[in-house]
Amino acid sequence: MMNRIDGQVCRLGHDTLPFQVLPQLSSADSRGQSSAKGSLFGPTLKLKKGEIIVAGRNFGCGSNDQRSIELLKAMDVPCVIAASFARRFYRDAINAGLPVIECPEAFEAISSGEQIVVDFDRLEISCKRGIAPFQAYPDVISKILSSGGLIPYTRKAMAK
Repeated sequence: MMNRIDGQVCRLGHDTLPFQVLPQLSSADSRGQSSAKGSLFGPTLKLKKGEIIVAGRNFGCGSNDQRSIELLKAMDVPCVIAASFARRFYRDAINAGLPVIECPEAFEAISSGEQIVVDFDRLEISCKRGIAPFQAYPDVISKILSSGGLIPYTRKAMAK
């Protein structure tokens, strides 16, 4: 896991399903143009590759498999910040090596398209409106994220 992440924000609301933000799930027309018509989950948002997701309460609700995490990682989402997470999504993200940060203050302070900095050493998110502090991960979660996920962490631990 990196000590510092900076990037542009894709801001979402409350109770967002991960599939709602992924443009790959929309159908493509004959010219390869993406269209929300025919999407399994209705209209999708335009998440750009590499954007940091900032969301409201209960992000990841309805997530019942690993595909949503894999798709977020394929979109190079460096981390997800939310007021709160669906517990299963939170665990699956950590296990896949995707940093997730619970920070209601960040959701209130950050706008879509804004550039932010997430500093894991200082435990703060810097945005236009100031700084939002967040809690440190428990030691084992830090080790899992630093290893790139639960499987690499377990392989490392078993090799000792």
